[in-house]
Amino acid sequence: GIPVVLIDNRIDAIPLDSVSSDNVGGARAAVRRLLAKGHRRILFVSRGDGRQIASVADRFQGYREALESRGVGMNRKLVIHLGLRADPNRYGSVEQEIRERVVKWHQRERAFTAVFAANDWIAVVAMLAFRQAGVRVPEEVSIVGFDGSVVGQYQETPLSTVKQDAYQLGFHAARILLARRGNGAAPRVVSPAAPLTKLVSTTFLPGRTIARPPSAVKRS
Repeated sequence: GIPVVLIDNRIDAIPLDSVSSDNVGGARAAVRRLLAKGHRRILFVSRGDGRQIASVADRFQGYREALESRGVGMNRKLVIHLGLRADPNRYGSVEQEIRERVVKWHQRERAFTAVFAANDWIAVVAMLAFRQAGVRVPEEVSIVGFDGSVVGQYQETPLSTVKQDAYQLGFHAARILLARRGNGAAPRVVSPAAPLTKLVSTTFLPGRTIARPPSAVKRS
């Protein structure tokens, strides 16, 4: 009898009310920005995948839809889910995994010219790792994140990212909870057949981490 609202997530097996950012649309818009600059080999990087976090699955869907809308075939080699089946003896942390699987791969093969990270934290870690390796952002590799967090905006090169509206997420979640309680006398039973859902729009923040791809790109 206690109302529950999920924020920026969902559990497909359990019908619950939810409020989420437009993760699909936001990711699609971000990747289209990269495509408009001439990037065709865009790496998708997340921590976990849709089996663990619904928002990651939605952002991956937006990534895929953007590529398809421009006639660019999706290359599964350009999809990295950090932390899945990683060798703990080789990767001591996500930061180390990014250095080994993303930065060194770029240095070795130039297999991609841009990175779309499923959140700003991954994007910033990748940006710092590239810089430490002597790879220039965005001259040699462009990077886009997702969240619009303060940490991305206060980097030496402000991060290009998709900003979520945290205020609206909280506002609509509270509004649904109050509606479920009715007059406040007692929580109403939530009908499993009719969960409420609300999508909150996102905004693209241009930043300065997107540029045209280098002229010479080695094709893997």
